[in-house]
Amino acid sequence: MPAPQTQKTCYSCGKTLPLDQFRRRKAGQERRMGNCRLCYNESMRIYRQSRQLRRIEEFNTELKQAVSLRRVVAMCNAMFASFGGMDAFCASWKASVDAAPPGSKQALDAYLAVLHMIELLDAAKRSGPSVAKRPAPRVGKRVAW
Repeated sequence: MPAPQTQKTCYSCGKTLPLDQFRRRKAGQERRMGNCRLCYNESMRIYRQSRQLRRIEEFNTELKQAVSLRRVVAMCNAMFASFGGMDAFCASWKASVDAAPPGSKQALDAYLAVLHMIELLDAAKRSGPSVAKRPAPRVGKRVAW
């Protein structure tokens, strides 16, 4: 019977580390993942950032196409709730704009979405009673854009 393995080499960074530095696989207690914990955590951080950027891009696209201020308010409230508040959403939106190459479609879409929202707010301000003063329709936690 072979001796139990005490070390393993990470597929990502190539370092040989003790087994406790590797996450356990779901199937089987003795099997371990191929990536060490540090590499796994880094890959998950990158994945979460890309997913967040994708959600912001979808929001920008939907915002550019919104025709009513009421819809814009509902969309913004849903995004603020899903990002954990307006400050967190604004920080993520700014990070996505900063990450985009200047003049790229992604950066342009972000600015056009904000411009469209400002145009809707301006039109609502000129037309009299603001739609924004009425409570926005409740939106569930999961919003499919």
